[in-house]
Amino acid sequence: GQGLKFLKLKKDLCQWKIIKGKKMNKRNVKKKFAQSFQGNFGKNDSDSKEGNVPYAILKAARHSGQLNLSGRSLTSVPDRVYRINIDVPDEAKSTSMADTDERWWDQVDLRKLILASNQLSEISGEIKNLPALNVLDIHDNVIEKLPEEIGELKELSKLHLSHNKLSCFPNSFCNLVALKSLLLSGNVIEKLPEDIGYLVNVEELDLAQNKLTGLPESIGNMKCLKKLNLTKNQITDLPVTFEYLTGLRDLDLSSNKLTTLPSGFGKLTSLEIVECRYNLISSISKFTESANIKQLFLGYNRLRELPEDIFGDFPQLVSLDLRDNSISKLPESLLELKMLERIDLTNNNISGLPYVLGHMKLKALTLDGNPMRGIRRDIIARGTQAILEYLRSRMPIPEPKEEIVESPKKSETVADNNSTNESQIKPARFDGESKVQSSDASKQNHPKEPSKAVVDQYLIATTKVLTHNNGSSNIPESVWLPGAKISNINFSKNTLSEFPSEIMQYKESLSEINISHNRITALPALIGDLSKLTFIDLSNNMLQALPEEIKVLPHLLQIVLSFNRFTTMPKPMFEMKSLQTILMANNQLSDIDVDGLLQLKTVQTLDLSNNNIARIPPQLGNVEWLKSLNLDGNSFRSPRPQILMKGTQFILGYLRDRIPT
Repeated sequence: GQGLKFLKLKKDLCQWKIIKGKKMNKRNVKKKFAQSFQGNFGKNDSDSKEGNVPYAILKAARHSGQLNLSGRSLTSVPDRVYRINIDVPDEAKSTSMADTDERWWDQVDLRKLILASNQLSEISGEIKNLPALNVLDIHDNVIEKLPEEIGELKELSKLHLSHNKLSCFPNSFCNLVALKSLLLSGNVIEKLPEDIGYLVNVEELDLAQNKLTGLPESIGNMKCLKKLNLTKNQITDLPVTFEYLTGLRDLDLSSNKLTTLPSGFGKLTSLEIVECRYNLISSISKFTESANIKQLFLGYNRLRELPEDIFGDFPQLVSLDLRDNSISKLPESLLELKMLERIDLTNNNISGLPYVLGHMKLKALTLDGNPMRGIRRDIIARGTQAILEYLRSRMPIPEPKEEIVESPKKSETVADNNSTNESQIKPARFDGESKVQSSDASKQNHPKEPSKAVVDQYLIATTKVLTHNNGSSNIPESVWLPGAKISNINFSKNTLSEFPSEIMQYKESLSEINISHNRITALPALIGDLSKLTFIDLSNNMLQALPEEIKVLPHLLQIVLSFNRFTTMPKPMFEMKSLQTILMANNQLSDIDVDGLLQLKTVQTLDLSNNNIARIPPQLGNVEWLKSLNLDGNSFRSPRPQILMKGTQFILGYLRDRIPT
């Protein structure tokens, strides 16, 4: 500041002393000293600033062609900004090469103007005086409309107007034919100009978080469009011309009101990323020509089934999200996805998986919230590789060809296979065993089948699974089997208001509890006595806290607390030193307890989706041992959805880079 100016003035005085022995007109010496003094201190308050814009910044912008006035609390743009290349300052008019640092031949046209994060309510029509503008960034203001003159900026290639209050556009807007990047997210736009298709050079168009219900037909003319973001609007369908956007690579249609993906969707031959989560989609057509899709997100929709051969169209697919639908069966074409690494099937109606799925090279397979009968819960809790290994182990061993023609040997082989695997598969297939028993009984001409209670007790004793899912408000006494070594209890889908205390009789053997979809408001302190517990599903209840005693569970690996009423992450959870998975989606969390998570060195999976989290602390990036992090459906603005889509490790790195030093 002032100190540097004094140093410069001192330097000028020294130079004056050096030349004082030479012949020099006294008047010129005084004039040079006056110019030096004025250059450093001579600007009075009215000249040195124009609004909140220091003169020095304007001076530098004439040389660089860039002017950054972001975050200066401006309520209007100073006139001098609009006339920066018209009103040449007096000192720049000098032809002397010694008198000033600023000369008319050093001036360049302003090409980049940043006015972001101010309080601007309008942009003057004087913007036309900056015809060389290439970049105009006015995001994060309160602008309600644009001047008609903005259409005269013929060289503008990037226009950033996100997070304003724009609702409409001037007629000249579609004259900005040089635009390549148009960012309009976070406004109140209800309708795009009918001639938006004239912007044929646009490669990136961001219209997220507006009030659009549809798109104009002319959008099909934007053949250069590569990235289109329409998330969080009210779009119900797409125009038929949408299929002409053959250059489109990245499409985000999440959080709209789409009910289907039209057949023309499959003609978008360049598509690589398709984001359609949080819609009302109940059916999709084949993507016949979209062979380049690498990421497909269809979670949080209303899909009940998928076209049988749909996945044959996606040879490059790496990531597939089908979570929170009502899918009961996976099409066989899924096995054709040789590049697939991640598939999310959370919260569907899938009861079993084809064994051949075990040969896929998956890195992440999520099955939580499905009525799985063929895979035990403890296997699912151990993660993807354990599931795939289990599926591979259940594949039948091919029989030698020479033995196939000999029926006695064939029968002998099947019998041997059955006896070998019987003890291993009973827990996963007791429904099938029940049918076999009924069939055997009929073959022996028994007039009556065994009573249900007798059959259930036999199954309980052999499978060590206690199940009651009849919508009951309490568990009948007939369900309990005193003295049995129960390892798995499933009391989900009842109307229990309290945690059944009778469970404690199995505390020495119990490893899994599923008591989801009830009305439980609190857990008893006795839960701390379940020392063998590895898995507990408490989702879809009315819990707001966990008892302190739960922290002593030494072997708990997975806790499911989704769809409850938690407003903060429960403190006792952070003292469970074996915990690997925390699922707290669809609660009312407002923040993330990073300090608590840093205590959990074993946690690998964290799902905090669909809460009220307004800010993601950068320190979350220090929880480097996380392998799966889900933050979707919260209110925070940063990290952006594009960052979240890149996966857990990228998100953690992004957050670490933003930790203040």
